[in-house]
Amino acid sequence: MELAARVTAASAALGDFRRERAAYLAGGRIPDYPSWVLRLADHLGLVLDQLGGEAMAAGPEAGRLAAILAVVQDTLASETASRQPALERVGRMVAAGPDDDLNGGDGQEPDDDQEPFCTTCGEWAGMFAGMAGWHHYRGELAPGGQRELFDAGHQAVIGWTVPPGRALSLAGLAVVLDALSVATEYRRYRASLPCAYCDASPAELCEAHAADLDQAGEYDGLAARIGGAR
Repeated sequence: MELAARVTAASAALGDFRRERAAYLAGGRIPDYPSWVLRLADHLGLVLDQLGGEAMAAGPEAGRLAAILAVVQDTLASETASRQPALERVGRMVAAGPDDDLNGGDGQEPDDDQEPFCTTCGEWAGMFAGMAGWHHYRGELAPGGQRELFDAGHQAVIGWTVPPGRALSLAGLAVVLDALSVATEYRRYRASLPCAYCDASPAELCEAHAADLDQAGEYDGLAARIGGAR
């Protein structure tokens, strides 16, 4: 009953604002927007408070909703809070299943500038809508960036780290790309050398030279990913 009353009051306030704005768009007086912001924010806060209280009393899944609402409400209430980390945290919370560990097992909330990665292989890991648990991916860390999921052959063991390379200048990046190009060329050259083991292999490629070609491909992929960030 309490929630319904608060929603009714918020709906009435929103209706008043929409009517005043429609009158302004039709040639009337400009609305007092600062006052409307305070009034609507007050009603939103009352609704979120009630939703949070009812969700906490309803069970684990509803409690997760309450936690999401709390993050949103705290962020909107602060004039100095960074919206981006809050959005990323909400995204993880929405994507997570009821049994998923958002922090990777240690129970510690990560710092705003840290990103989740797999401590087993060092690749990035994340939670994705419609998929339970943590998954490996390659690509951009920024929300909305291009990401490619891949099967690493093991479950992601989550750690948190500040992404490396932030101190790298464009000149330094050029040096890294040049080094990757030289390393790629060397690996492919080494794989092309005459080899008795390659001659004896049905595939005409021994394990060592196959590993060289695989590593060259990894260098190419890394160069493409970090080169595109310039």
